[in-house]
Amino acid sequence: MGPLNPKKPGRRKMSEFENTPNQEASQAEIQNEANAPAAQREVNIDCNSFGKVSEPQAHLFDPEITLPNNSEKLCMNLLQPLVDEIDHLTCGDISDIQKLQKSIDAWEAKVEENKMLMDKNRAVIRNNKEATNLDQQNRDYWWRRADNVLGDFKSALAANHINDWSWFIKKHGIKDLEGSALNVEHDQINDLCRDGADKLAGKYRTAGDKFDSSKRDREDISFRLISENGRLRVTNETLQTYIQSTYQARIEPLQDGVLLMKELGAKMRAYMSSNDARFGDLRGWAENFLNQYLIENPRTPQSAINEFRRVASIPLPSENS
Repeated sequence: MGPLNPKKPGRRKMSEFENTPNQEASQAEIQNEANAPAAQREVNIDCNSFGKVSEPQAHLFDPEITLPNNSEKLCMNLLQPLVDEIDHLTCGDISDIQKLQKSIDAWEAKVEENKMLMDKNRAVIRNNKEATNLDQQNRDYWWRRADNVLGDFKSALAANHINDWSWFIKKHGIKDLEGSALNVEHDQINDLCRDGADKLAGKYRTAGDKFDSSKRDREDISFRLISENGRLRVTNETLQTYIQSTYQARIEPLQDGVLLMKELGAKMRAYMSSNDARFGDLRGWAENFLNQYLIENPRTPQSAINEFRRVASIPLPSENS
């Protein structure tokens, strides 16, 4: 009795990529669906429809995505719409970058404006410091003269001698209420000298008070400007944080996405001049380029990566997975 399944003469071993008899039957059904109206054909699409792929696509794991075959040629009619779409996508991202850049320009202008105001305030503070030192010197001079007058009067009063009263009167130019020189032999010389000393010391004290008031006014202005500079410095630090974070978190990722799509557009334009380029060539280049690009530019937005994969016909993960 012979073998149950004798080999037929000339039959070769089936490749793992060839259709089985069941798959051939499925293909017959697919051919019937191809001849059906378009609306009915869309309803009848199922996983078996991918049996028509002429080359293996092991990376196709979303059955809801229909991709060109790797063997399909990249003709002008296929590439030009993709290149136009890339240009449209990059224009949108560039527009977003420009809007963010306008915000950054406004922030940077405000930072520079604040710096100029801080420099102006510092100049006023420096001038006030110099003027305050002079005010303090003048104040102390007049207050010291007032103290000296009162001190000399106390010394003369303690000595209570005609020579001491004469020395006090001549040293400070003490006069009576009518503006005449005092007579040291007057029996009320101590009271006259006391009135004269108080009057003269009061004038000196008033002169010193004016410089003291000017000193305190300048100090108040300087303290206000120092406080304002502190507030401006905090504002600038906050704006610098906004600028840095906007660059790092928003602009630079968008720039990486734009560059990624521009590289794809340049490659597609190069394929336009080739007569033998196929989708498999595009996918092979795109996957290798994308892998290296993401290593060097890890902040590339996921949305840009998805657009790159979609335009380059690299399968995307199933949204339902």
